[in-house]
Formats: sequence, C-alpha cells, structure tokens
Amino acid sequence: MGDTRSSEERAFYFAYCVRLDAIRLDPRHVACISSETVTLPDYCLLFNVLEDHDFIFECRGLANIVPTPGASVEGVLYEISTDAIDALDAYVGVDDLKYYRKPVRVHRQNGCGVSAFTYAAWPDKTAQGLRPHDGYLHQLVQAAKRHGCSQRFLSWLSNQPTCV
Repeated sequence: MGDTRSSEERAFYFAYCVRLDAIRLDPRHVACISSETVTLPDYCLLFNVLEDHDFIFECRGLANIVPTPGASVEGVLYEISTDAIDALDAYVGVDDLKYYRKPVRVHRQNGCGVSAFTYAAWPDKTAQGLRPHDGYLHQLVQAAKRHGCSQRFLSWLSNQPTCV
C-alpha cells in the first residue's frame, strides 16, 4: 500500500513559540508529516508582541523573531500540507493582523539549509518592556525540551523574566 500523501503539495513551517508542540497544531487541522529541531540564524527571540491590547498594562508579551546578525533561534521545522496553511494562518493571528507569514532559511542539525515560512509580528503589535506570562514561558520551555533544543537555548529560555 503506497503513501497517499506523496502527491499532495508540502511546505516547511518553522515554529519557535508554543506551537513547537504538534499537539497545538492538530486541533487546528494542521497535520504534521515530519518534524525536526532546527536553528534560524541571524534572528533573536523576543517576547515583544502584545498578547492582547487589554493586557498592555500587565506587560504581557508573546514570542516574536527579530533580525539580529550573529544571533540564532532554535525551533522545530514541520513539514505540512499546503492545504493546512490557511488554518495555520488563522490560528496564528494573520487574519487579525497580529502576525504575518515570513519566508526564512533554517539550518538542520547537519548544517543543510532549508527554505521555510514562519510568522513574525507586525511592528504596530509590538512594544518594549514586555515579558512572557509564566505559564506561557513554561509551556515553551517544556516543548523545547521535548524537541531536543540545546541546553544553551533551554537555559536562556528558562531564565527569561516573566510576569504573573
């Protein structure tokens, strides 16, 4: 019996936030064909996205990537069906104009580069001085551990200041 998925169009999605866990994608009808831990060079991870405008006074921020020469962000490269991209866009907040789809080039552990897409926040949805909610950061750290992110990255994540 052949693989029925072989004829469908596929794309690579780089996840760097709580969507590191495929379990967060499945309820959104985003089936993962494969996954692996990768690195996005020349970007840094910030928690500068306003979680919700109502929380601006609580300084709660969500994850975002920002171009930063020499830095890197670890995450998961998912191979998904292109049919699932619209559902992923809606889940991430593209429809609400919080994030936009962005092409990136990630590096596999063997050093090979792969073209993928990810999501970055629109500048008007970001602010300085934000921190992740402690529950959000905990979920991110646990997902990064499960996917085998480096100890250096896990330590950096774990030491991020949070808000309650």
